Amino acid sequence: MQLLRMIVAKFESLSIGDWTEKTLTFGLLPVEMFAKGFDATGLDVYLTCQCPLSSYPSSNGDGDLEPQDDVRRHLEEQLELAVNAVSVATRSRRSIRSVDPCVAFIPESDAERVWLDAHRGIARGQFAHPHGHPRISFSVIQQLCADRADGIALMSEAIAHPHPSGRFHELFRVFERAFKTACGQLSTPLSKFLAPNGCGYTPDEIKKWIDLRGPLTHADRRPAFLLERDAAPVVHRMEQAAIDVLVNKQLWRDSSTAREQRWRPQFGSSDAGAGVFVMKDLGAELKFDIMDQFGVYPLDLKYRLELAPAGWWTGQIIAREAKVDAFPGASIIDAGMNIE
Repeated sequence: MQLLRMIVAKFESLSIGDWTEKTLTFGLLPVEMFAKGFDATGLDVYLTCQCPLSSYPSSNGDGDLEPQDDVRRHLEEQLELAVNAVSVATRSRRSIRSVDPCVAFIPESDAERVWLDAHRGIARGQFAHPHGHPRISFSVIQQLCADRADGIALMSEAIAHPHPSGRFHELFRVFERAFKTACGQLSTPLSKFLAPNGCGYTPDEIKKWIDLRGPLTHADRRPAFLLERDAAPVVHRMEQAAIDVLVNKQLWRDSSTAREQRWRPQFGSSDAGAGVFVMKDLGAELKFDIMDQFGVYPLDLKYRLELAPAGWWTGQIIAREAKVDAFPGASIIDAGMNIE
């Protein structure tokens, strides 16, 4: 039996005329790249990679199969390597998303197919990163320009970054500037400052940000480093915290944790999970980054795989009207959702 992983990559600088279907091999695992789609935002390329399983997957209490994490992660590494290779070769910005479903089992015998058919489907976790951007009174920002124009400049840099890793770096510079403290010593003052704001920040959450910073910033002596997929789950909460620090910290460029409540958001994230808050009788414009069933890549809600190609086993999929044929032998459908 084999496990197959599927993603879709968007290359902003490529068009259909730039592309031919190809197979890239890294080590022993080929990555198939095919089924193009093009719009004003760039070229979509669908990628699959598969590898043999040394044992049958385990089943949870609901009769759903759980793909082995180490094998899935290895497939994701191969897929990302292929995407990065194309990005560098063509000098094109790229983004990675998952289709739904994003994994399939491939039985290699009738007995394996019978065993798979005895199960309901593939386990599906639920992951979402809520975020919002409540407006701040311009008069408040004008007042802040008197003593923290540097902080406003750094916050603007963070907002301008389209990439999670870039935003992560700039947001840490806001924290460091505000408390006049190096990253390694930020945990205690930042935790104390954020604790009263009602958004559920904990010392463990702040420590996680700090632990991420080194491997997201440096790649010299460490055996491993981190990338976009590691920064994406935390940057929305970090940005919300950085705005609170910028606006409500009483003394700028000072290690003190005193607050001066100049502004309060009307809505936002209330914890490190998917919790949100909305002030009574006020409107909210909340967005949710819906992630795939493993919490790795954003889910492309435009497409769902209705009918898997022959030989792929995905379990039960409830789909709506078929729209596009992207994978050979597969029907892709419009998910009919308007969530970002």
